[in-house]
Amino acid sequence: MCSRRLSSALGMALVAVCATAHADDSAALALSPRLTATVTNGKEAIEAGIELTIGQPKHDDGAQPTKTDGDTPAVEPVPREVGRVFATVTTPFGSGTVVRIDKNTSDWRLNFGGDLLVKARREPTGNDDADLSWARYGLALSVGHAEFGYFPGAGFDQSTESHWSLSGTAHAIWVHARHNEKWAPQLALTYDRTYAASGAVGVVGPALPGVAGLVTRTISIAPPDATPALVARFSLPFALWPSSQVLLGPSVSHAFSGRDRGLSPFTGDSGRIEGELWVYYFPKQKGLTNVRLGISPFVSVLTYGDDGKDRTSFGALAELRITTELYEY
Repeated sequence: MCSRRLSSALGMALVAVCATAHADDSAALALSPRLTATVTNGKEAIEAGIELTIGQPKHDDGAQPTKTDGDTPAVEPVPREVGRVFATVTTPFGSGTVVRIDKNTSDWRLNFGGDLLVKARREPTGNDDADLSWARYGLALSVGHAEFGYFPGAGFDQSTESHWSLSGTAHAIWVHARHNEKWAPQLALTYDRTYAASGAVGVVGPALPGVAGLVTRTISIAPPDATPALVARFSLPFALWPSSQVLLGPSVSHAFSGRDRGLSPFTGDSGRIEGELWVYYFPKQKGLTNVRLGISPFVSVLTYGDDGKDRTSFGALAELRITTELYEY
């Protein structure tokens, strides 16, 4: 089943790559691949699909000044508002993954979203001083379905439950791009209610004379959990120098988690803060699509309550990302 989902996801990305290869940069509509492959602490997940851009934007490096009758060059006019929609499939490997506290996934997911790109007004003072900034405002929705098995009372009769998981994100990105500086503060707010299998426990068999009982099975004996969470994230990727192909991307987030099977994340069950420091590399290329490689250490600290995890944990993340927005977290 996992291999079929992965093949479908990669197939969607391949179709998008082929469509992009034949797309005209001046077209009003363009398909592009969207891919995120993430590895953390031995767990992996891949998200693959397509993006549709409505009204082709120029990249910040693509705006060239054109001469006018006067002494001051003017920047070519480009669309001020550009739409983007996407559809992807997320597939975890092994027993699931928690790659970030606002992008948890332990089952396959269908992801849909879109945003509006708004260009800044360009200043006709020459290419060196032109304001090439832009902003994105968007929404994303993720849904998934999974079946869970457990053995009530540690018996031998297995019970199963099927559940839908849901998350939604609102985000805003402000890319400040002038001749000598590029940085992109961004905010994201995510509500997530994901079902996850309850922790497995060891079942000890009856003791024999002179022999202690031994663990005979390791199973889940309780129904799956569903923890509502609200996660606020602030990220600030920036270029070290104007022509750099390397970005630094500090990011911090805090999750508020509610009670099991509840709806509100503010019922006081637990909270957790996480910090990351990304180093991104991207090759220069033409067209809408950007390819980006990233690595980051992370630290996660429990701020209140008890979520059943270590109070402080450390790890590392590695990511391959293909999308039309280079500065997006």
